[in-house]
Amino acid sequence: SQIEVVDVSKSGIGFCTSSIIPVGYYFNATILMENTDQKLLTVVKILRRTEDGENNFHYGCEFVGLASIFHSVFDDYEKSIDA
Repeated sequence: SQIEVVDVSKSGIGFCTSSIIPVGYYFNATILMENTDQKLLTVVKILRRTEDGENNFHYGCEFVGLASIFHSVFDDYEKSIDA
């Protein structure tokens, strides 16, 4: 099923999909930062799921085990899109 990422921060990621994924589920994720060569491989845990009423679900996830050194990647990316 298609996944649309709607937000990414230092602590986690939000995405929408038509698939039902259980809260508490862990999965591997590859995050490609738009307009850069940055790629992060990480594990995320689904913390919450809400339905929009049209068979789409919005998920909120936290990064699990992401080293704080990668916070600078998000800071740099945020600066690049604000410029």
